[in-house]
Amino acid sequence: MIAWHAGFEHSRLLELAALFPDLAPALTSLAERLVDPLPVARRHYYHRDMMGSWSLKSVLPTLDPEGYSSLVEVRSGTDAQAGYLEAIDPATQPERQEFLQGALLDYCRRDTEAMMIVLDALTR
Repeated sequence: MIAWHAGFEHSRLLELAALFPDLAPALTSLAERLVDPLPVARRHYYHRDMMGSWSLKSVLPTLDPEGYSSLVEVRSGTDAQAGYLEAIDPATQPERQEFLQGALLDYCRRDTEAMMIVLDALTR
């Protein structure tokens, strides 16, 4: 499994494994199989427009001008966390929940595409 900044994802998977013992073997297995392209990118790629940042949100636009600009409302991990919390709040109107679900899925889709674009660039 590929994850940008895999150390963070590794820790979250192990935390989930501790919370859900019945899923611990599968979650631990995922954590141990993480591959991180970030160190490779740091060694072999740089663009001035990244301005010193190695976040996927900074690297992607140097390889694909669209970057995350086409996304509505959910454009970052922070936006995703806030959107998720709002979407699961019982006080949130159903129409808003549906909108947020779509925005979160679009964000996840773009993150996946971003990883594919970066990996393609690194392997060329």
